[in-house]
Amino acid sequence: MEGYSLSDIKSVVGEGAEGMGGGWLWIIVLFLFLFGFNGNGFGANKTTDAVTTEILGNQHFNALDARITNLGNGICDSTFALNNTILTEGRAMQTQLAQCCCETNRNIDSVRFDNAQNTQKILDAICGNRIADMQNQINQLQLQAAMCGVVRYPNVMAYNAGISPFCGCNPCGCANI
Repeated sequence: MEGYSLSDIKSVVGEGAEGMGGGWLWIIVLFLFLFGFNGNGFGANKTTDAVTTEILGNQHFNALDARITNLGNGICDSTFALNNTILTEGRAMQTQLAQCCCETNRNIDSVRFDNAQNTQKILDAICGNRIADMQNQINQLQLQAAMCGVVRYPNVMAYNAGISPFCGCNPCGCANI
């Protein structure tokens, strides 16, 4: 059968085909539908019908195959484009990360260098202060050493200093030392 449904057969046979004559009518109709009727007598050209059906089927399958191929190509193209985008962005991020690390390392090195210079300046200042303190102490010791054994006379007479042994006002009467 070539696409005829039972409702098609029933519409050809009609409503009154339930009687005795309707059974033969059914057999004739089924015979016509099974073996075909091309208008020129019984028996249609099966080869032509099969070739036409195969051509139409092949066209449908070729169209489906083309659609599936296009769908596969589209998926491949989108996957390739997505892969390239991810790869490009990944490389850009890798470059930015490497640049950021290099800049951070340079900044850390700069801070370390500045700290080392400042620390050295502090150490130099501390050392300079110690040298100055030691020089003052050396100067005082040298002055003491230079004045060792030298009698120093008072320049001023203080009011409550009492009797000066150097002025000749000695209560014992001797004015020499």
